[in-house]
Amino acid sequence: MKKYVKNNKMDYIALDEEETVIHDTESGSIHYIDQISTIILQQMETPITFDALITALLELFEGDENEIRNDTAEFLQELLQKNIILESEDNE
Repeated sequence: MKKYVKNNKMDYIALDEEETVIHDTESGSIHYIDQISTIILQQMETPITFDALITALLELFEGDENEIRNDTAEFLQELLQKNIILESEDNE
């Protein structure tokens, strides 16, 4: 089962309660994420499965589960492409 975790090689700087800056120390890239994206990223302090992430988000936010699943899957792909999060296989 795949798990996702925040890439600790990045610098995460909270600008305020609504925006976080992510600095890729290897490439020098800078990314800005909003409050909801920051909350999602905070859920990945330790490795977490997609289903566990969705369960946590459903507890935090009201909305259609399918929409939350689809939006989160799309966001995770974006984070993976930018190396902001890492993906691993858990054989448990």
